[in-house]
Amino acid sequence: MKTSLCLAFALLALPTAAQSAQPAKPNLDALARSGTRYTHGYTAPLCGPSRACMLTGRYAFRTGATNQDATGQMKPEVETMMPTVLKSAGYTSSMVGKWGQLPLGPAEFGFDDYLRFNGSGVYWSKEGKKQPYTENGQSKTPGAKEYMPDLMHQHVVNFVNKNQARPFYLYYSLSHVHGEIQPTPDSAPG
Repeated sequence: MKTSLCLAFALLALPTAAQSAQPAKPNLDALARSGTRYTHGYTAPLCGPSRACMLTGRYAFRTGATNQDATGQMKPEVETMMPTVLKSAGYTSSMVGKWGQLPLGPAEFGFDDYLRFNGSGVYWSKEGKKQPYTENGQSKTPGAKEYMPDLMHQHVVNFVNKNQARPFYLYYSLSHVHGEIQPTPDSAPG
């Protein structure tokens, strides 16, 4: 049986002496101890080029995605992204989250399923800042009480449930990376 792959922007780290005052998180700590630990790596120092590096497996200077503007010049006929490679091995794929500076859309780069948005730090639809998102080619706008991270999470859950019996590749690019921290639907009032 093939293994499913999930690439999400998240940080799981073993505590250091400086972090010893942090609350206990035994499940995350166990996951970090039992997983593969990468201590040396390279990426570009900007979000668009970093995403291009992770999706192609190539250095920014090789793809030409050395800055935000150059990232938008990437083309599927020149750069092959992970879902295209994995499709030939029988994988289905989904991209959920920020697409931003990358050109075209996830489908053009081989993703079978996607929920994408172009902005950074998108959480809520606000007056004057109603950020649309695209789900499998259909443009949508979050409703007044819809929380973008919840919409993304539900899309991920639906994709995993639908494809749990077959190999899949999931690229989950969270919306929280650039925006200010805002209350969530379950935040305490005040």
